Amino acid sequence: MQALCTQAKSFTRLLDEAECYRQLRQLRWPDGQVRCPYCGSEYITKCWTYFRQPACRRYQCGCCGLSFNDKTGTIFEHTKLPLAAWFLGFYLAQLSQSTAAIARELPCDYHTAQRIVWLVREQVVRLEEGRVLQGTVEADEIYVTAGHKGQAPGGGCKALTFPPSAEGQKARTGTRERGQG
Repeated sequence: MQALCTQAKSFTRLLDEAECYRQLRQLRWPDGQVRCPYCGSEYITKCWTYFRQPACRRYQCGCCGLSFNDKTGTIFEHTKLPLAAWFLGFYLAQLSQSTAAIARELPCDYHTAQRIVWLVREQVVRLEEGRVLQGTVEADEIYVTAGHKGQAPGGGCKALTFPPSAEGQKARTGTRERGQG
């Protein structure tokens, strides 16, 4: 399989960091009115940008006085990975790329890529929650466990019983003492 990106930093050509922050603001506040994630107020007194991340805006709430940024209260909060890398990771995860392939494409290790894939799957499950299938539902394959080997259906381990011998003796259990035949 040919790699989607050939260099470690080529993901920035696919998505612009400023455009990613614009998209995040649009998804977070669709009506354009910024709200405080702590108190829900729309009264914002200050708006400024970081000198290291000029695309990320920082705000100060006029009601509670707390400051927050575009990523506060989202899954992107407290992450060092650029927002463009997150968006590309989401895209690759939706394309059913393996976690190792996503880790090769992004400037991150396997565990960070695994977290991105896990978050995408968790969101899909949340969106599908409560959905009821209707009509005829077909399944190709299904695997049903029949229990663990050597254990009774109730979960406990029962001793095996052997049928009585031909001479009319009692049925014996599967356990025996050492030294007896």
